[in-house]
Amino acid sequence: KQITEAEIAEELRKTTIPEKEFENTLQSLQSYYAMKRKSQELRSELLKIQEQLFAQPLVLFPKALEQESQKIPQMIKKLGELPLEASSARPFIQSAEQLIATLRFYLSRSEMRTQSPLVVDFHNPLAKDLLLVGGKGASLAELGQIEGIHVPEGFNVTTHAYDEHINHSDLLAEIEKLEALSDQWIALNLSKTSETEVRNKILEREIEIQSKTVRGHILEHNLSKDLEETVHQEYQRLGVELGEAEPPMAVRSSATAEDLPTASFAGQQDTFLNQRGLQNILESIKKEWSSLYGYRAV
Repeated sequence: KQITEAEIAEELRKTTIPEKEFENTLQSLQSYYAMKRKSQELRSELLKIQEQLFAQPLVLFPKALEQESQKIPQMIKKLGELPLEASSARPFIQSAEQLIATLRFYLSRSEMRTQSPLVVDFHNPLAKDLLLVGGKGASLAELGQIEGIHVPEGFNVTTHAYDEHINHSDLLAEIEKLEALSDQWIALNLSKTSETEVRNKILEREIEIQSKTVRGHILEHNLSKDLEETVHQEYQRLGVELGEAEPPMAVRSSATAEDLPTASFAGQQDTFLNQRGLQNILESIKKEWSSLYGYRAV
């Protein structure tokens, strides 16, 4: 493992084996190294896809997933064309199989989300799906479905509804700009050079301006008619159950990466309490979404 192809060839030349046998041995050796390099190249390509894919912000993940997953079958075909021994190919095959399984899982979840409801109440089985309703919403739903535990009535506006609003508002390009600035800020603060402080202030100002741009676009665009009607129906249902025409509502965040087993990002988004009337609630939903791109959160 520690010797190069050239070094092995040189050692072979020093031996007393017949020339023909030497040539055959050297040819086999070169073939093995060529296949090994090809395998390593494919494995590196596979790992690069994985890194690029999981570096995507959540809102861009479905699009990136669709693009990257198309490369996998071609890579598997290339692997099949390599005359590798099972032991040589095993690390690559295992990596490929693991990534394919991961891709298929996320692709199925992504496809499921495109067919998901815009709103689910706390008693809906889908309301416990963290990827659909976020951590806080899923926890409220889980508690609410346990006999003997009373949770205030409510409903979740799903990540599918959020994705639709972002896509229809043509916001992806602006969010990508914000992500790029954020990545620069992180890299700069990790480097800790003498120029960090000055450049840091410039970047923070640029991030603040770009985050305002994103928030402004979210607030400017109207919610879809389907979402407005669905929220209206849920609000009316709650009014009937509570015996009040316009019951007060708390519009709160429930992000998919907000309450995790290994990390918590509490207090990053805004909360809007005591919201009465459909229009106030609809406007609060947009304000809640826009607070995901508040300066503190970013």
